Amino acid sequence: MKNKKKNKTLEMIGHLYERTDGCALSDEFLEEVRAEAIGLAEYFQVSEVQALLLSVMFAIQYDNGRISFSELVRHFRCSPIRMLEFSDDIETLIEKGLVYKQRQDRSEFVNNTRRHQYILNEQLQEAIIRDKPLPEVKQQDQEFKDIFDLLNQVCVMYHEQTEREVPALDMFRDFEAMLRSNSHFTLVSKVLAMKLDYVDAFIYLNLVWATLNGKSSIELEDIARPLVPVTAARVRFIQQFMHGENQLIADDLCTLKEDSFFNEAELALTSRSFDIMASCGLKISTASKTRKGNILEPSAIPVQTLVYSDQEKALVTRLRELMRDDHLGDIRTRLQDKGMPTGITVMLHGAPGTGKTETALQLARTSERELIRVDISKAKSMWFGNSEKNIKRIFLDYKAYAEQCDKLPILLFNEADALLSRRRAVVDRQVSQTENAIQNILLEELEHFSGILVATTNLTNNLDAAFERRFLFKVRFSKPGLEARSRIWKLKLPGLGDAACAELARLFPFSGAEINNVVRKMEIEEVIYGREISLDDIKGFCREEHLQEEKPSMGFEWAR
Repeated sequence: MKNKKKNKTLEMIGHLYERTDGCALSDEFLEEVRAEAIGLAEYFQVSEVQALLLSVMFAIQYDNGRISFSELVRHFRCSPIRMLEFSDDIETLIEKGLVYKQRQDRSEFVNNTRRHQYILNEQLQEAIIRDKPLPEVKQQDQEFKDIFDLLNQVCVMYHEQTEREVPALDMFRDFEAMLRSNSHFTLVSKVLAMKLDYVDAFIYLNLVWATLNGKSSIELEDIARPLVPVTAARVRFIQQFMHGENQLIADDLCTLKEDSFFNEAELALTSRSFDIMASCGLKISTASKTRKGNILEPSAIPVQTLVYSDQEKALVTRLRELMRDDHLGDIRTRLQDKGMPTGITVMLHGAPGTGKTETALQLARTSERELIRVDISKAKSMWFGNSEKNIKRIFLDYKAYAEQCDKLPILLFNEADALLSRRRAVVDRQVSQTENAIQNILLEELEHFSGILVATTNLTNNLDAAFERRFLFKVRFSKPGLEARSRIWKLKLPGLGDAACAELARLFPFSGAEINNVVRKMEIEEVIYGREISLDDIKGFCREEHLQEEKPSMGFEWAR
């Protein structure tokens, strides 16, 4: 029977593995074993110490299926500190493509060597087992004309991965090598300096590319599915985003656009990321950056004629003049020269339906400024601890967006009662602390605000005193008096006689919004039944307006 040829490479690796067991990696031992490692050093084309480490890694991987920092410490029976002294040698093996590094525990986001596990290059493993010469390890030698080519390639890698049903590790190896060999691009250099987990870095660059192509966000579940294919691991991964534990969220590189369903959460870049991109020469156009449903173009705001009291009219006219481009520029310059805050903060307060929101819209229309509407209910996050971040991010995003606009936009906090009300005593500890923290952040942001902000509120009696001085202009809206109501009826129904308008004004002490509701019901009635509406019909609609029967006001009587 023919003798089987010995595998010399495996024999040398086995010998070194046994020799290094419990060696403590002492200097004396390393000097003693150096001659025995020369053959493997020549085979692997590395130093003797690196050949020793690589041999032990190979044996551990075939024994346990993985190589962790702790496994290496246990084998050598050395202290973790001693093991850390060989980090540069391990890093060299990684740079040569002989070893790959990945996170051992994705619940930790500290850049800590102990949280990594190592895997040998599959080509290298195959060569050792088959006693073949060291293969030419695949290196990322693709040259990119510019950063756009590289970002496009990252996107291509993602789409290729979605079509595979294999572990994503091979793709991530290529991705890491691609970043290392293209660190001359400023953005790549900055991403490497962030010390992101490779999955996070991959997601981040895909989001950057999507943003450059006009998308404001990407669905977290969609991007995570091919990258973290194991369901339990993917759910855990997404939860880390939800709780702000993921490094992209914690470092304010990305923000979560929360939806009502777990798997519909979307990931978007933050103002900090936009600043990073700008510093790399990547300008995000106004059209592609934030043009979403909460931004209203002045040209999309219908013209509305509002009826004000003399005092309201004077104050609103002042605001309209202030927001004229020529006036606002001069005012901001003068305030800045005198060391005063340049922000214009306006509170429109008073009874419901008196025209506060419509006034804000008309100010945006007449000054030709975009209006950014803040949804207070969404700012109060369903994820504990995120509400404070959301409030701060509103102002960060406004500032970033304003820098992209020709005219300073208006930030509208509509129905801001929940944000401006008196701070709570700590009764329900969690709720009170969260709401008080939100208000403290809002007070701080208003103190340093340099844009145009309009807030509307109904409950001024419950207004926190600290907010009063934060608003430069305060306009009180009262329910219209008899004469004003008559003018509103005439404005809404020009065909109605003056006497009928006066009668409706006398009988029904409505706000402008309530009168508008009645007029809308008239229009609906005419379309459905095709007949003209009489004064009695109008009175009937007025009686239907309130859900509960109201007590007649002094001097008025409901029509019967």
